[in-house]
Amino acid sequence: MSDASSGRAGHPKRIVPVWSERTTKAIDLLKNGYSLKTVSTEAGIPHELFLKCLQKGRRGNRDYAQFALRVDQAIAECEKRLVDRVVEASADNAAHAEWLLERRFPKEWAKRSYTNVEVQNQVEKLLTSVKEHMSLGAYGELVRALAHLSGMDSATAIDVTSAEPEQHGNALPASTDSETGDIPKPEG
Repeated sequence: MSDASSGRAGHPKRIVPVWSERTTKAIDLLKNGYSLKTVSTEAGIPHELFLKCLQKGRRGNRDYAQFALRVDQAIAECEKRLVDRVVEASADNAAHAEWLLERRFPKEWAKRSYTNVEVQNQVEKLLTSVKEHMSLGAYGELVRALAHLSGMDSATAIDVTSAEPEQHGNALPASTDSETGDIPKPEG
């Protein structure tokens, strides 16, 4: 992009012509897969200006539409070339096709993450250690609140007031308050 006449506080009045040397360099870099940040920096276009021009063009502003079209075509050309290479490589190695499917259709093909199970195990360990220092009623409220925050329905959450002590071998003394799980203090 060549220098544009300046408007207020250094903002260009309009986009520099699409066919300028800087724009052409930016488009060539995009065709080779570089990020918008790298492209704008290497082409000597302030990144924020590059993004604003692109956004205006995509919104239909006539002064920027040709620029946005060329940027989008360059990105699409790069994507097509790279996908073609992955598809070609998948003829010899199915892992290439799997990789493409995982990224192109993640809901159907992405590898499932076991992070949720790991997090759940850590939460269970934490709850077990916290449980020792809480009344059964308070512990039940904590478990229900965590279940609610995680989007689990209350029927799925552990019913700590009835099932929890038996499941974990943490039976309450016979003389506990059935509502709160608190052990009454000795009188006297």
